[in-house]
Amino acid sequence: MAFLTDEQRRNYGTFTQVPDDRQLVGYFLLDRDARRRAMACRGARSQLGYAVQLGTVRFLGTFLDNPEHAPAEVVEYVADQLGYSPSVLAGYGAERTRWDHQNAIKDAYGYRDLKGDAWWKLARWLWDRCWSGNERPIALFDLATLHLVENKVLLPGATVLERMVTSIREHTNRKTWRTLAAKPTAEQRTALSGLLPVEDSRRTSKLDRLRRSPHDITGPGAGKAGVPFRTRGCTGSSAAGPRAGLWQRVHDALRDLVRVYEGRNPQPTAAIIDSASVRGADTVPAAGRGYDAGKKVNARKRHIAVDTGGLLLIVLVTMAGIQDRDGGPRLLALVRERFSTLRHVWADGGYAGRLIVFARKVPAITVEVVK
Repeated sequence: MAFLTDEQRRNYGTFTQVPDDRQLVGYFLLDRDARRRAMACRGARSQLGYAVQLGTVRFLGTFLDNPEHAPAEVVEYVADQLGYSPSVLAGYGAERTRWDHQNAIKDAYGYRDLKGDAWWKLARWLWDRCWSGNERPIALFDLATLHLVENKVLLPGATVLERMVTSIREHTNRKTWRTLAAKPTAEQRTALSGLLPVEDSRRTSKLDRLRRSPHDITGPGAGKAGVPFRTRGCTGSSAAGPRAGLWQRVHDALRDLVRVYEGRNPQPTAAIIDSASVRGADTVPAAGRGYDAGKKVNARKRHIAVDTGGLLLIVLVTMAGIQDRDGGPRLLALVRERFSTLRHVWADGGYAGRLIVFARKVPAITVEVVK
């Protein structure tokens, strides 16, 4: 099943914006070894082309089909280090030499194609995430992209990765349903079967009505959201109340009401993320805790995203030992999954590094680190 939009396909593995000064220094600055390898190529065009391709694969995690399509600011920055004019690169994208340079860069810097052991490791990683969580395909796609970049595996085509995510997610879903189908008792099976018939006076079954999510963001609508959860308790799932998502639905409806009352769109376009370590209660198992060296406490950590008015969007709870730079990508993936309208995110200095790398792979979202 295809889930990427046309815009996401166009932006995948390309420069969606011009790298800023910090990114130019971090990914396109040539050290002594890189300069030596570039200058070993024959001719000024090949030397500049090699250097541009090296910076590109560091920045994007893949090579461009035509290296001449790199932003002019990138070409100028690299050319200046080699003492050439940016115009020297003209015609390089039509030469077969660019393929030889890509292979040379892969050999010299340890980049690999997605095949063999690299494919199996990604498949295992995706399986574990699908089996232990409920992330949507687009969130898995973004996280898989980051996983490949961090492990120096060249990004495959968008369709290849999209099909891989879809296939593994479908396999784990089928295993989940088989496992769940074996759990109910005979009494629970009878109660569940009674939800399937469509009554003469209705067009849908009782199960369909229970599964229908609330769409009315008024006060009475928020109250109605609790009806399905109270009804489900009659089938032997009496503990399903708040844990089934009732209070999240109530909160989300109230937040949307506040935004509408303030004259804003219910769906935010900007967010602020931060984290806080909270000392764990005695009832929190050891597996859910972690030591925060900065706060010097054994605790749990809340990674929080709010809109520009301070209204809560997403909360991600981890062990306190999880650094902001590691929890940030998952938080951003969850925010993107819930709010497709999001375009800009502010974060403090603790989120620098891995989150910035992840954000570059997420089309149409920019992350600004505020120190």
